[in-house]
Amino acid sequence: KFRDIAVKTTEREKMIELHKSRWFFTAWKRCFQSIRHAKTFLPFVGYAVLQFVLLLVLVYFTYPPFASFLIPVVRKLYGEAALHYPNNFLVLPSLYAQFNLVLSGIVGIVVIGIATKMFEMIFKGSAPQLKSGVNATFPRYGQLFVVWLVETVFILLFVVGLPLLLRKHTIENYQLARVVRLGCMFLGILVGALFAYTSALIILDRKGIFGSIARSLSIFRENAISTFFLIAIPTLLYFPINYVSQQSRFLVTKFNPEIVGFVLAIGILVSLIANYLMVGTVTMFYLWVTGRREY
Repeated sequence: KFRDIAVKTTEREKMIELHKSRWFFTAWKRCFQSIRHAKTFLPFVGYAVLQFVLLLVLVYFTYPPFASFLIPVVRKLYGEAALHYPNNFLVLPSLYAQFNLVLSGIVGIVVIGIATKMFEMIFKGSAPQLKSGVNATFPRYGQLFVVWLVETVFILLFVVGLPLLLRKHTIENYQLARVVRLGCMFLGILVGALFAYTSALIILDRKGIFGSIARSLSIFRENAISTFFLIAIPTLLYFPINYVSQQSRFLVTKFNPEIVGFVLAIGILVSLIANYLMVGTVTMFYLWVTGRREY
């Protein structure tokens, strides 16, 4: 009897893992099928437009009406030399990343919330409506922001803080520096995976701050591999552009300095696609994991 119970338990575990694997691939399939619903792109396109505007402002920050605000900020962050051509393009990737982080905390969380609701509507067999996404998201803005803040702090600790902590060991050791860089990227993706379902929990299930984080961690524990790759694959799409943009000194000295802005503009388009895939697949996977019925 004990042997039969053990066999049945093993078979049940295999079936569960099979279902998880199927959900992972079906989530990607359903996300790609959602592309035919053009409205699902509206939140991401709107966000990309704001990013393009931000990039243009930072490229021309020495001109009115931006100069009075941005020149003191850039001088404080990067010194007097950064105010002059072509040094302004040397610091542009870092400057854009800092302002884009703020934009993601103010607007990006709204985009994710709206898109999550729209993907749920597709899952249920109805046409996605932008208004429904807006109505579901704005009342939950506070919860979304606090969770984003917590997640961002952890990501920055690993992606920015850890390399700075180990800088004295990596500054003259290229191999170690590369290992640390890859390790920090892995940890950043891992943090994103741990918080992957918080937006869906807040928007679709009306969970609070602590409830959404706790439940997201629980879902990750039960679906660790699938969740990790749901975050990792879209993130890695952006990695080549991110790497090139970080080589601003090489780009400025070997090519035209303005090419740095062009690379960042391409990065915005790539991030539009990556964000769409990440939110779409995570939402679809979450709905299956939590027992929703697909129509």
